[in-house]
Amino acid sequence: MKLSDITDTAMRRFPLFLFLLPFAAAVAFAQGGSNYSAFGLGDLHGSVSAAYEGLGGASIAVPSRYALGGVNPATWSFISTTRLQTGFSLRQAHITTDNASIDQNSGKLQGIAGVFAVDTALGISFGFGLKPFSTISYMMERPTSLTVDGSTLSATSLYEGKGGLTTAYFGGTFRPIEDVTLGITALYHFGKLTSTITTDFDDSDYLSAALQSNDGLSGSGFNIGAIYSGIPNLYIGAVVTANLPLSITTEDRYASSVSADTTIETTSETDMPLSIGVGASYVTGKFLITGEFTTADFSKLALRKPAFVSFRRTNSISVGASKLSDTKASSFLDRCAYNFGAGFNQQYYVVNNQNIDEMYASFGIQAPVARNTYIDAAITGGMRGTTNSGLMQELFARLSFTISIGETWFQPFKRD
Repeated sequence: MKLSDITDTAMRRFPLFLFLLPFAAAVAFAQGGSNYSAFGLGDLHGSVSAAYEGLGGASIAVPSRYALGGVNPATWSFISTTRLQTGFSLRQAHITTDNASIDQNSGKLQGIAGVFAVDTALGISFGFGLKPFSTISYMMERPTSLTVDGSTLSATSLYEGKGGLTTAYFGGTFRPIEDVTLGITALYHFGKLTSTITTDFDDSDYLSAALQSNDGLSGSGFNIGAIYSGIPNLYIGAVVTANLPLSITTEDRYASSVSADTTIETTSETDMPLSIGVGASYVTGKFLITGEFTTADFSKLALRKPAFVSFRRTNSISVGASKLSDTKASSFLDRCAYNFGAGFNQQYYVVNNQNIDEMYASFGIQAPVARNTYIDAAITGGMRGTTNSGLMQELFARLSFTISIGETWFQPFKRD
């Protein structure tokens, strides 16, 4: 049997198996994140801190003395200490179709972030970090059949995807006029997206085969944010993110159990969307209320886009409320903050003419563990997708942890 016969057949069927056929009762196992991450850049990430995830992901206009990982660099001006932050998140999904269900799980680091609070009076801070921009994580094994030279062959195929896009950033904030803070960051995106199909035939006379596609991505951009705090207890924020096109180097590798690898390499590029977000927060007594809206048009994205998938504008709405901590309270529970949130995401892909949307709710807690050290934990639960047109619906839960450590490096000084 020729290797090209296997790989050509596999290419015609992938990734259609993932959505039109994969959950017929013969699924053997599944382990990964979301199968919808098979398309485009994968699952997109906004804020990457449990402090914000407990608020439904809202971060554009949320003042915090310790939390990093939001999308608006202007929020760094509220931090009065030099800080370092990292975290981890776990995701569990229960996936159903019309006639079957499976469970998937995945975990990832939330990156690392740091801020140097140089001059709190003028709102001057410098920040840096690495954070996930998108994640691909899916795996499925199922019995299948291929028709080769007029014969139908039974086989087992493993479909797996992993990788994602990471963003490195560096920037700063300053306060040009009273009650207005500006922040700007330079962005560099890089990553690798890997999709693999491995097919093993039941008949030992036929060779096993594998098709692997690796997309190496790189690109740059910038992020500008602002916060207005001239109205007592009210914070209004806005952020704009612009990116140059992503460069793509694609490597398609074909292999069998007895033949040498065959590799084809191509280069291309794809446009990245302009992202715009606005938000507001209001503090009343011991409570904070916040909400935000973000939008980005992915219709020109040209990456991992099979014929039955189209890309569109993504819109997200997040709302949240927090019972603020009392740092002077004698009770540990009173020194903790408690966050609640909810949101709606219109995903950037349409599959089989079906809009894929997501709704979720969240709860989080922030606990002080030492002077200037905080641990945040948040749990988010929701639903994505539909079982119409042979697709799938995901019920998911995500558990996130973040630790933020601070220390005073720069002392304020008097000004005339």
